[in-house]
Amino acid sequence: MKFRLMILCLLTTFLLAGCMEDDLVKNAKEMEKEYKEQIKAEEKENQKVNDKQNEILEDLKRPLDQVVSENEYDSVELNDSKDINIKNSYENIDQFALYTAKVLYDFYASNISSEVFYEFLKNYSSKRFQAETLSDKKNAIMIYENVQSIIQEQSINRESYIITKATLNKSKKEGYFYRKVSTDDGDEYYVTTLVLEDGSWKYDSDEPSIPFEIEDKELIEVKIENGGE
Repeated sequence: MKFRLMILCLLTTFLLAGCMEDDLVKNAKEMEKEYKEQIKAEEKENQKVNDKQNEILEDLKRPLDQVVSENEYDSVELNDSKDINIKNSYENIDQFALYTAKVLYDFYASNISSEVFYEFLKNYSSKRFQAETLSDKKNAIMIYENVQSIIQEQSINRESYIITKATLNKSKKEGYFYRKVSTDDGDEYYVTTLVLEDGSWKYDSDEPSIPFEIEDKELIEVKIENGGE
């Protein structure tokens, strides 16, 4: 309806100005082409948002037996530090792991907003992650809002979590740590990958994981009260 009104106004303007019929048709076709291209671009952007949202949710609900088939059990050491220091950058991977784990827990427990989560990713994620996920702030925040809404509908209460010390690869430019989140519906396990860029550690990915074995057998859980305090 809006497009037809635009065409009608255009036709009226050209007629009053004494424009030739060929010019009227040409301009009308150009406007129609621009309108269709705009609709196509909006549809493409909406599909991109839906695809990314579905990717995040699919990772969260991958069955444990599938994850087990892709990995082997790791025997790892617990990161039992309780000191979470927020800094502009992190040269120590275990310090950054503590902060990252806290933000991830708070996001999935809805203790922080999707916009706060976005700002964390903007400041502390890898170049690859930012290029693939954060190029459009509005869409990224909308995706994370939708993910939080779907998680809330599951009515699962996340009660506490523990993390392991980070394990580095041979180049010492990539590392990972495990998280165990205790809920009233059972334990959830994740592996978080971090990469070293320009001398500081960055968040790169977070995926479901197999259960891990703690070397010292002493599980010190980080207790979380309502509101993430």
